[in-house]
Amino acid sequence: SHLERIIPPFTASPDPRVEAVRKRSLLGKAAVRVQQRVEHSKRMSSEASYVKEFKIPETFQTVLRDLSREVLREQPADINAFAYEYFRQKLQGAGGSVPEDG
Repeated sequence: SHLERIIPPFTASPDPRVEAVRKRSLLGKAAVRVQQRVEHSKRMSSEASYVKEFKIPETFQTVLRDLSREVLREQPADINAFAYEYFRQKLQGAGGSVPEDG
């Protein structure tokens, strides 16, 4: 804008009238961004209303919490491989069937 050519952005002006114009301009831009985010949120929520809801198994949260704790404790480079081995060992310990490595 013309004002930004006269006074570079983020440079304080000794004239309070110039600062007031700049603040209104910046606030206007921020308001536009907020409005865009609100509109995006509305679109996403209306799209989400068409998504099928799933029943979450009772033990799901506990299983994920335990896996998460071990991932955070061990800090593996390959989380997928770590999770695979973690669940393999859990199945073995529980006497469950363990898939063959392949």
